[in-house]
Amino acid sequence: MSVRRYGPGVYEATNKQKGHSYLVRFLRLGASVLGKCTCEAGTPSSERQPMVCKHLFAAVITHRAIVRMRHAH
Repeated sequence: MSVRRYGPGVYEATNKQKGHSYLVRFLRLGASVLGKCTCEAGTPSSERQPMVCKHLFAAVITHRAIVRMRHAH
């Protein structure tokens, strides 16, 4: 999987083997940060509840790494 910054608070997670790309969006609400992915797990088409998916997890890791690199300078 590769993750790249797509825009402010938005990351694109791509499954390199299957070629599928999904957008992960982060939103800050007070002290909390919420995330949502455009994949079936993150935005189910049925009546299931959204779940944390591997794309969201990968975007969190990438975002935290970028923030730490910025603060290191």
